[in-house]
Amino acid sequence: VAPGPGAPARTLPTAAAATAAAPGGPGSVLVDGAGRAAGLLEQSAPTALGQRSTFVPAGLARAVAAQLVRSGSVRTGTLGVAVVDAAPGSADAPGGGARIVRVVAGGAAEAAGLAPDDVVTAVDGAPVTSAEGLAGALYAHPPGTACTLTVDRDGVTLVTGATLGS
Repeated sequence: VAPGPGAPARTLPTAAAATAAAPGGPGSVLVDGAGRAAGLLEQSAPTALGQRSTFVPAGLARAVAAQLVRSGSVRTGTLGVAVVDAAPGSADAPGGGARIVRVVAGGAAEAAGLAPDDVVTAVDGAPVTSAEGLAGALYAHPPGTACTLTVDRDGVTLVTGATLGS
């Protein structure tokens, strides 16, 4: 299944990506079971368990290409936070998420009332399970775009809106 334009890059074991990665380096196409382009190889690196490859989802690559064709540059909105992965299974984020460790003064997160230790678990209703997932979900939103954030704060789920900065 090809991910949407806001989906984060994925790291796959070589067994899952060997066929797509073997013919070339960065830019090689990963295909799904139906033969559709599902992603582009970003990098591949050896690990103690074998080779690991990171792919950019095809939907995200299409969105970037469209912006480049339209305007010659890529602009993405910013929330104004520093985040780390929230451990799945923790009391305030059983499904994981992006734990805020710093809120930038004057940024979109501060205006939305977000605070350190809040865990972002969804953007516009789409689940966020990691810091990388939050970045991917926000990537498709240009500056000035409003989005809805679902946040866990001390075990309480909050839903708030944020208008992304540049």
